[in-house]
Amino acid sequence: MQVNGTRVLTYADFVKGLDPKGNFAHRIVELVAKKVEMLDDMTVVAANNGTALETTVRTETPTPVWTTYYGGIPSNKGSKAKIKVSTGRMATKILVDKKLYDDSKDKDAVLEDEISANITGMKNELANAMVYGLLRENPLGINGLFKHYSSYDNDNTDDTDSSHYVLNALGKSGDTSSKGKLGSIALVGWSPNTITAFHPEHSGTGGIEKSDKRVTDIADPDAGGDATYEAYLQYLYWNLGLAVRDYRYGGRICNIQRDKMLTGGLDAAQKYIELIDRISQRVLDDGVKQAWYMDRLMWENVSTLFARVTRQNAVSFQQVDGRKERKLFGIPVRIMDAMKINEAEVQAFTA
Repeated sequence: MQVNGTRVLTYADFVKGLDPKGNFAHRIVELVAKKVEMLDDMTVVAANNGTALETTVRTETPTPVWTTYYGGIPSNKGSKAKIKVSTGRMATKILVDKKLYDDSKDKDAVLEDEISANITGMKNELANAMVYGLLRENPLGINGLFKHYSSYDNDNTDDTDSSHYVLNALGKSGDTSSKGKLGSIALVGWSPNTITAFHPEHSGTGGIEKSDKRVTDIADPDAGGDATYEAYLQYLYWNLGLAVRDYRYGGRICNIQRDKMLTGGLDAAQKYIELIDRISQRVLDDGVKQAWYMDRLMWENVSTLFARVTRQNAVSFQQVDGRKERKLFGIPVRIMDAMKINEAEVQAFTA
C-alpha cells in the first residue's frame, strides 16, 4: 500500500512473500489472508520495545507568550505521555497423515484440505480479536479496535477524546419492538503512525512463527486397542498486536438495530445516511489507507438505504484480484463476518 509516498506493508503484502516454496506456514497464512479482508488494509510494523510498541503522545502543547523588547520569555515544553501496547500470541496445531502427504503428487491440495478447520478457527479468532478483543476478558489476547471507541459523546464537540469519533444510532438493547440485534460500522485509516498492527521487534516474518515439521504417532480410537498412524505435526504461531496511536483516524457508528434499518420510510433512511456522512467527515483521512468494516447484512442495508434516497452514486463496485470490491464514497468496504454478533449497547461517555 502507499502511505505518504512510502510503500508500507500490509499483512496481505507480507504473507505473500514469506516463503516461495509454499510450505506449511506460507500456505496457512495465505489462506487466512484471503478470508479476513481486514488484512488487505492493515499496515504492519515492527515493535520498538521487544514485543511492545511504544507511542509518545503530546498531552499539552507549549504555550507561547506575547512579549516586547527586553521582556522575558519563560520556558514551556508542554507535556508528553507514553502509551505501551504488547502483542498477543495466537497458535494452532497442524496434523497431516504422513503417508497421504508423502504419496501425493499435489501436496498443496492435501495440505489445504487437512488444515481447513484450523484456518477457519484462526480466521475467526483473528477477526474477532482485531475488532472486539479485550485484555480484561482474555489477558493472553489483545485489545481490539472497539476498546478505543467504547462510548459516544452526546455533545459532539470535544474532539480531544475518542468518544468524539463514535456516533450513536439510538438503538436500544431493551427495545421490545426490535429483536435487539445491535451492530456497528467502523471506519479506519491505517498507517504506521495512526492505527496499525505490529509484530515483535526482531521478527523477520511479520510475527509468524512455525515449529519444525516432525513425525509423530497419532492414536486412532476408532481402530481400537493401541492403533496409531504416523502424521506430520507442526505448530504455527502468530504474534501480533493492534495499536491505535492516533484515535482521530478511526471511528464507529454504534447501536445500529439491523432489523429496523429498512423500516420507517425515507425519514429513517435519511437519518442513517446522515450518520455515515458525518463519520466520514469527522474521521481524519490525510496520509492513510481508509476502509469501512461491517458485516454482510449491514452492508446490504446500507447500500439499499443509499438507493432509497437516490444517492446510488455513493456506492460503487469493481473487480480486484478476482474479488468484487465494494466502495462507499470511494472508500473500500470490507465485509467482516466477525461483526455480525449482537453487540452490547454502547453508552454515552461520562467524565
